[in-house]
Amino acid sequence: MRWVNNKETHADALSEIATEYFLKQRIKKPKTNDASAAEKFSNQLEVLHGILVNSMKAKQKVDPEIVTTLRNLVEELSGLYFSEEELKHLKAHH
Repeated sequence: MRWVNNKETHADALSEIATEYFLKQRIKKPKTNDASAAEKFSNQLEVLHGILVNSMKAKQKVDPEIVTTLRNLVEELSGLYFSEEELKHLKAHH
């Protein structure tokens, strides 16, 4: 029972971070017609959508592959969101 509650709490936290922090505050539609910025924005949205979908799946199922997918998506979002210098800083502190 505790494991299931913990799993659901973590899935809810991922969903909340994806929506409340990234989609509502941090990820902004490019203001210019810059194709590169538009592609980055589209990729960020796609990855965040994947995080939301897989967080929901993690609440519904007990499948380690979903956790692996979530980890990969979070790593992918890190690469799309943070600069190389910021990523080095993050990795140095983890």
